[in-house]
Amino acid sequence: MAPSVLASRAIGRNELELTFGIPLTDFKAAALNETLDLGTIPAYAIIREVILEKMVSAAHPTATSVAVEIGVSTDADAFVTTTSILSAGPTRTWTPTAAGPYAPVADVALKAKVTADANLGNGTASSFTAGYIAVRVIYRALPLLTA
Repeated sequence: MAPSVLASRAIGRNELELTFGIPLTDFKAAALNETLDLGTIPAYAIIREVILEKMVSAAHPTATSVAVEIGVSTDADAFVTTTSILSAGPTRTWTPTAAGPYAPVADVALKAKVTADANLGNGTASSFTAGYIAVRVIYRALPLLTA
């Protein structure tokens, strides 16, 4: 199951917010990590902020560490560096890009990577019994200028 879009709304002049909701039970790989496609931000948009919010703490029968990164295929933690989601209570992590706003010339396929110290599942079913994260992307859509 793909992550669901919880909200897509205009929050200012040419500024948009896209929020993805991801239940950790979507991670089923018989491996220590798995990457899910979130969605795509259009070319030439300026990505201003990417925020990871842990809504429900991860619950896994054997894992003692579970972390999330948000990025792109060439850089798994381009927007949110490794952040633990196993501890109790909500967490909000915001990581601005190091070089300032990120403005790609092609569509950006956002990805969420979950890594644990135990298999995430058995390949068909998830080992997670609880956990829910939200990823908020705030970006500015610019009109394309053509000759």
